Amino acid sequence: MFSRIAPALLLFLLSPFVGELLLGDLSLSQLVAFPLLALLYGGGALFIRELTRRTGRGWPTILMLAIVYGTVEEAFVTQSLFNPNYLGLRLLDYGFLPSLGIGAFWTVYVLTLHVVWSISVPIALIEALFWSRRTMPWLNGFGFSVSIIVFALGALVGSLGTIYQSHFIASAGQFIVSAAIIVGLIIVAFAIFPKASTPSADQRARWGVDRTERKPPPRPWLLGALAWISGSAFFLLVAYRSFRGSPLPASIEVLFILVLEAIVIVLVIHASRSKEWSDAHRFALATGGLLVYCWEGFVTAARLHGVATFPVQAVWVVLAIVLLVFTGSRLRHRAVHVG
Repeated sequence: MFSRIAPALLLFLLSPFVGELLLGDLSLSQLVAFPLLALLYGGGALFIRELTRRTGRGWPTILMLAIVYGTVEEAFVTQSLFNPNYLGLRLLDYGFLPSLGIGAFWTVYVLTLHVVWSISVPIALIEALFWSRRTMPWLNGFGFSVSIIVFALGALVGSLGTIYQSHFIASAGQFIVSAAIIVGLIIVAFAIFPKASTPSADQRARWGVDRTERKPPPRPWLLGALAWISGSAFFLLVAYRSFRGSPLPASIEVLFILVLEAIVIVLVIHASRSKEWSDAHRFALATGGLLVYCWEGFVTAARLHGVATFPVQAVWVVLAIVLLVFTGSRLRHRAVHVG
């Protein structure tokens, strides 16, 4: 039984590990919060992955639901999108939009963290680790229902804890708009992105993808480098502003992030159309993303907790690299065996 649910359990633990520990958000004394974070992060990642695979859909749906997750957490659970002094950090000051009551930079930044690192990277890594069951549900109907309950419980407890700690509640209008956005994203995730299927020859000709499919995708290591370089550029911009201040308006930095993300998305979509697109390419993208957190975690830990936390941070990095090495070795073994 354990082998059947092992992928789900590992994803449940990996999402909060990446999203909080590897990022450097939690100090050693704050590890007591990890079980609660596992309910929220792990339950959310598992629910998204299972819902997507149970409905026969693929990564476009996962990414849209990852945005939903980020919106739920930051608009309803932590309310950081609206709280002008969340944790005393003044996150909304840079690029504040009075008409919406949000900080443009923080909104784009934190949603990117959740979409890429809290949800997508953990799912991609565990699916690569269990490649033979990549598109299959990992849970039965009861287990899937439990994942929903776990996520809802994590969101509820997190929301109550945030309100108790911050004594802040967003306006009804902000909650209503956030809920409307969530509903719209869910509709897009399932209505615009259909079930994964193999297109017919006529469809491929009509879509003009025949030529693309004949071209081999970039080598996996190039995709990994793309993920690492683009992710590093994203965080270097943030780190520079955090330590030195930014001479640029928030609108310029937000535009830079959005353009950077759009370029990566276009390149990955183009590469994934090839018939030779494989688990190795998906794993390479996830590896590049995870390695970004391996260095960024030290920056975050230093900023939030001081350099005394570096030894603990180094332990998280070692665990992350062990996971990458083990998963990569399994994929190589599979390639040799199939070849």
